[in-house]
Amino acid sequence: MLYKTAQVEMGKEAEVQNYLNSLGLKNEPYTLSDGTTFFEIEAPTDSIVGEIEKLEGVKEVKDTGFYSGS
Repeated sequence: MLYKTAQVEMGKEAEVQNYLNSLGLKNEPYTLSDGTTFFEIEAPTDSIVGEIEKLEGVKEVKDTGFYSGS
């Protein structure tokens, strides 16, 4: 399993989370005090990560190394 963190543009959080949920991916959103939103994502393959990177509203996807969500 690959563990990634995706930074998402403000206003695009729901669209990104709906997409992740539609793929059945575990994901946990969190927002920093400055309003920046990130999603911790558990993805099965690099090709899925590539699709996430192409989503409108996703600024960048980085390796996490762990998944702290439930």
